[in-house]
Amino acid sequence: MLSSDAFWLRVCDRGAADGYRAVGRLTKGSFYVQRQAAGGSGSCVGGAQDGVTGGWLDAPITGTYTLTICLRDGAGGMDFNCDSTSFYHDGSS
Repeated sequence: MLSSDAFWLRVCDRGAADGYRAVGRLTKGSFYVQRQAAGGSGSCVGGAQDGVTGGWLDAPITGTYTLTICLRDGAGGMDFNCDSTSFYHDGSS
């Protein structure tokens, strides 16, 4: 998500509670942030709405980012059904 002055990652777990969690990772060079949402019913984590400020980029940085989304079987399980996309951001807000 891009706000006027920061990047932050918000991940939601939709559907019924099933023991799986949604895992999202945003990377750019050495910058890395991961969020996990569990519990189903649209539960979300990350971003200003939840007061999660760790891992923010203070300002949008020009360059290519990779966003990866996976399912995970429980807190310590393996990630599966992952999909990634890369995108370029020109640094504007």
